[in-house]
Amino acid sequence: MRIFTVPVVVILIGLLGLFSCRDGIKRPSEQQLVFSLKISLKGFGKTRITASNAYAAIKVVPSDIRLETDEQTVIVKGDLLKPGLLNVDIYNLSDRTNWPIVIYVDGKADSTYINADIRNAKTPGLPAYPAVASSSPLQKQLSSYMYLRDSTRKLFYDRRTKVREELVRAIENDDRKLIDSLSDIVNNFEHRFRFYEIDAAKRFLSDTPFSLISVYAALEAKIARWDPQTGFSVYRQLPADLRSSEYGELLNKELLRYRSAAEKTGNKVARLYGKDDNGKEIDAPTAFRHSKYTLVVFWASWCGSCIREVPELNQLYDKYRGKGFNLIAVSIDENRDSWLKAIKTNKFKASHLLELKGTENIKQFNITTVPYSFLLNSDGTILNVNSPLDSIRMKLMDL
Repeated sequence: MRIFTVPVVVILIGLLGLFSCRDGIKRPSEQQLVFSLKISLKGFGKTRITASNAYAAIKVVPSDIRLETDEQTVIVKGDLLKPGLLNVDIYNLSDRTNWPIVIYVDGKADSTYINADIRNAKTPGLPAYPAVASSSPLQKQLSSYMYLRDSTRKLFYDRRTKVREELVRAIENDDRKLIDSLSDIVNNFEHRFRFYEIDAAKRFLSDTPFSLISVYAALEAKIARWDPQTGFSVYRQLPADLRSSEYGELLNKELLRYRSAAEKTGNKVARLYGKDDNGKEIDAPTAFRHSKYTLVVFWASWCGSCIREVPELNQLYDKYRGKGFNLIAVSIDENRDSWLKAIKTNKFKASHLLELKGTENIKQFNITTVPYSFLLNSDGTILNVNSPLDSIRMKLMDL
């Protein structure tokens, strides 16, 4: 690590490799490559720049650093043990603006040029990806994905601003009906952000040959969590060498976390074990047919995470129950009185069932923890399992 102090710019470069040689000496068995970054700073005052591994797969060894103060340009050269993704963080010390950038470096002699304009660093919401020039086809793919992501983010922020402006006008005109409608939209708008990013990643994946950048797009958008079917499709179509690489393993690890849930998607639910507070069982298929979507939630009065979800579940139930949505809460409590008390205390709005200890439901659905949930359509087919309530809300917005 070296520190350079100049009248205009302060640069701190840290090149760290999780598996790199601690002493920076090349091992005979490792092939070292060379990378070179030329970062042009526009509009920055005192600045700190750090470069580090985006993932453990990339291995960087400290090497030569040069600063051209007249041009406000920093040149970073280093030895690279493997091509891969590099984090470059540009931090403006004057106003504490942080600009994280991811680039691909392949270790070839050609430099990667980064045009860092502070106006892009201060883009409302999230900093825009800078202009990056490189001879690497993968960097060009990465830039393409980042620009698509940024345009989708801008669309989100533009729409949010428009809705907020409409709400202000409605308040000024005392339009109560419109105020109630727009207030609900504004309050739920933030939940939509991640789905804009997922949409950008999916469009990139559908239009671009599968590569390391495809893996990065899937990881950054958390496709494995929010759309595991797409995640599995991407992983299966990766070239064999990429699947077995560190990056492929990262995606596979994420997919494995949600595999059991994804495998249940498409199955039909014929029965829910349990009785309501009158001691009656329900005919599950009939109950499902009465609604376009039914969310089945398994919970217990002793489960803190379950109780914390109740207010949001109540909001979904109140908003969408008249539009084709039903909520069935199945308790696995060991005590009937505890179950009834928890419903009353938390004002839990749902069709309630209790299966003491949950033995049959746990066996049928392989429940390992609560809360556990799945969303079904009207014929009882599971659409998703354990999806976050934000994802459920997005689905219900179509009602």
